[in-house]
Amino acid sequence: MNRLLAPESIALIGASGDETKLSGRPHRYLEKHGYAGELYFVNPNRDRIDGEHCYDSVAELPAVPDLAMVLVPAALTPTIVTECADVGIPYAMIIASGFSEVDGDGASLEKRLIEIADEHGIRLLGPNSEGLLNLPKATAATFSSICKRDVLHPGPVGFISQSGAFGGAMFQLVQDEGIGASSWISTGNEADIDSLELLGALIDDEHTKTVAMYLEAVTEGHRVFDLQRRAIEAGVSVVAIQVGTSARGRQATASHTGSVASDKAVYDAVLRQAGVMKVRGVDEFVDTIKAVTHLPPASLPDPTGGLGIVSMSGGAAALGADRAEDIGLPLASLDDSTVATIESHIPGYGSAKNPLDVTGYAISNPSVFGACIDALAADPSVNSLLIQFGNSGPEVIETIMADIKRVQQAHAFPIMTVFTGSRPAPSDVRALEALGILVYEDPVRAIGTCKRLYEHARAIDRLSRTRVSHVRMSEPVRSFPRADLGDAIDRLASYGITFATSRVIAQTGGDRVAAAIETAEAIEYPVVVKASPLAISHKTDVDGVHTDIDSETKLQSAIDNVPDGELVIQRQHTGIEALIGITVDDDFGPVMTIGPGGVFVDLFERFAHRALPVDEQLAREMIAETPLSRMLSGYRGLSGDETALAEFAALASEVYLAHDLTTLEFNPVIVTEDEAVAVDLLIE
Repeated sequence: MNRLLAPESIALIGASGDETKLSGRPHRYLEKHGYAGELYFVNPNRDRIDGEHCYDSVAELPAVPDLAMVLVPAALTPTIVTECADVGIPYAMIIASGFSEVDGDGASLEKRLIEIADEHGIRLLGPNSEGLLNLPKATAATFSSICKRDVLHPGPVGFISQSGAFGGAMFQLVQDEGIGASSWISTGNEADIDSLELLGALIDDEHTKTVAMYLEAVTEGHRVFDLQRRAIEAGVSVVAIQVGTSARGRQATASHTGSVASDKAVYDAVLRQAGVMKVRGVDEFVDTIKAVTHLPPASLPDPTGGLGIVSMSGGAAALGADRAEDIGLPLASLDDSTVATIESHIPGYGSAKNPLDVTGYAISNPSVFGACIDALAADPSVNSLLIQFGNSGPEVIETIMADIKRVQQAHAFPIMTVFTGSRPAPSDVRALEALGILVYEDPVRAIGTCKRLYEHARAIDRLSRTRVSHVRMSEPVRSFPRADLGDAIDRLASYGITFATSRVIAQTGGDRVAAAIETAEAIEYPVVVKASPLAISHKTDVDGVHTDIDSETKLQSAIDNVPDGELVIQRQHTGIEALIGITVDDDFGPVMTIGPGGVFVDLFERFAHRALPVDEQLAREMIAETPLSRMLSGYRGLSGDETALAEFAALASEVYLAHDLTTLEFNPVIVTEDEAVAVDLLIE
């Protein structure tokens, strides 16, 4: 994409001589920021603009430019883009708004642009784009007010934003933090070139080591996994803030999975699964970009370790520990020898256990602070370090700077310093950041950043373990049995999935009752009587499920109430109820959901989501994010085999990818102390 992102020549079509108009800005910004390429002005209503010759049409240009900036109103863009394609211009940037973002005629206009691009081979950025910057190439092909700045600082961060104005604001915030940029690209409506395609281009860009993205929605989101593998190999970090949901609306479905797998929840989970460092707000966005920019290479936390906290204040230490627990960031469990070493340095009223409280004693004895930092960092369970200074921090840091530098050089993990209430001298901040040590004023923000680094490290580890592409398998798939429950259960069994012993009673009237009694006795009471799951999705809504049937009398009563049709007699299992479901997400493809099942589906709101394939280890991570984790480890006298449930989820992933399914749901899966058994099934 060099001819788009680093064009050696640009045609400004519809350029204006009025600097108060948006169409009058690009050529001025290009000149202001040192663009050295060739500029062509196209405007049939002007002979010259700022002393430069204007051509009446694209066809009159003396050479074919790399990029056309289309600055005309929306209604004229199809004609202009066609003219650009006819002369062989490879890329056109559509600045105008008034397309699919307003629906109606605008959507038709955008569709026409796509048709032109497909027919003629021209690529489009936008419409509704604010343009792009390429700082190493001094290219400011935009009307954004970003370029009102006299100086744009080059650096390692490339920006991709579906929002022009907000993306520009984020760019400027990062510039204000002293972090330079390699590029900034406003993608607009993404009628053709989209954010993920541009992500691939920036991963390959030698000037970019961090890609900062503002996303609203992505298409064919499964591409992000292969892109992230490339990013990891190239040493590029991806940070994204994602807002809203796509306008398409979720497909109506009979499954519980479809109702709990919201757009937001799926985006959060799948982007993190892919190793994208997803953030929720401006502060997190800036903090995370600063972290991945300043940290030395290969300094992510070991996913098997935990955070070590050392503080001069017991209150600050407690706040840090509380926040880490709230967001699921593990604290390191220190060896006894580490605790003993720390105890030998601090007064008895301090705390030698993580989080460490070295007390104000360290103010008059800074060497104590340094010794405790050394001991904590050397503990094998510590994978990241937070050093909390008190009000005397600006003075103390000057005396222990050498200690912190030594720790940073000895350990390949993130080190965060927190100065609450008293910020150190700017020269000391610069010195710390030059060492790759992060500086904060708020321990909550520091710990939040550490959690994102920790999740990123786990994702990298996971991606390195599996090379399977996260997309529906391309080879022919098998047809899943849909007409006969017995055949469906047999098919599941062939993959290792255990389904409760079930028998289908097809007869009606007296024969139906006799057959049911005989079957219940063979299966052994207590049993469950239900309508066939292949016939009725929500059986409880039509009185289609009856449990605790332990006699012929209860069996007769249940049969009388179940709707006509196939009747299922099933062995009753008791345990913890879980939901394992898979549906097709319009953006990411097949996505698994795990959480509490049965009657708990509508009670709990904490479900875990991952794009397929899901293996046993990934399933364990999902379970840990839900109330199932506590329930399985012992809740009101119940407990369950987490390994069995994780294995079940991995097998369900295999079944789904091997068959012609859009929905596969087991709700509930009954988890006991030694097995996970499906008692219901929904397929679509």
